[in-house]
Amino acid sequence: MKRPGLIGGTGWPSTLEYYRLLNIYYGEATTPGHSLDLVLRSLDFEIFRQHMANDRKEAALKMLSDSIQDCEKAGADFLVFTANGLHRFLDELAPFIHLPIVHIADATAQEVADRGIKKVGLMGVRGTMESDFYQTRLQKHGVTTVIPDETDREVMEKIIFSELVQGKFTGKSKAIFIEIMKRLTQKGVEGIILGCTEIPLLVQDTDVDLILFPTTEIHCKAVLQMVLKI
Repeated sequence: MKRPGLIGGTGWPSTLEYYRLLNIYYGEATTPGHSLDLVLRSLDFEIFRQHMANDRKEAALKMLSDSIQDCEKAGADFLVFTANGLHRFLDELAPFIHLPIVHIADATAQEVADRGIKKVGLMGVRGTMESDFYQTRLQKHGVTTVIPDETDREVMEKIIFSELVQGKFTGKSKAIFIEIMKRLTQKGVEGIILGCTEIPLLVQDTDVDLILFPTTEIHCKAVLQMVLKI
């Protein structure tokens, strides 16, 4: 068994979901009653956001690099970022990483490809939608990525940071996200990646007649495969 080192808190609701799902999947793979041996390093996301908002990126990256090193010292065998957006910093964090990482976009891109989809929508925070770490991985599978327009990206960003990362999930915000999904389908997408780990807590596949890719669940299953890898 390999021990995952989870870097979470960004925000705490999705980190809680990671812990819940990983233990459920682990129990299913072994026997009920077992809980997963893991390391969890939780950040204060508001401090991280303030650093980024005030052009203190170096301080924000130090929070991440310190967390990575803490996981290594605590005995983690590999690393897991429990947020989509943090993955865009991996190139800059490379000098501090000495363990394998289960990348959320690798796992999701494989899932999209396995479903035979060639054009997929991507929803999340602006940093995720406007960077290329999803697009490049999807392109390797021959999948085109479509993101919402500027206005919808701004609306999602506001809801995610003012509500979802604080554990607030309202019917009004769900309706807004569903409308954005509908506009993506008008652009010809065959499925939609819920590329913020809080979005699947707001909108589930039972809410829409669409193929959704909840990255939290996909990522947790990939993490479990790494756990059980000998």
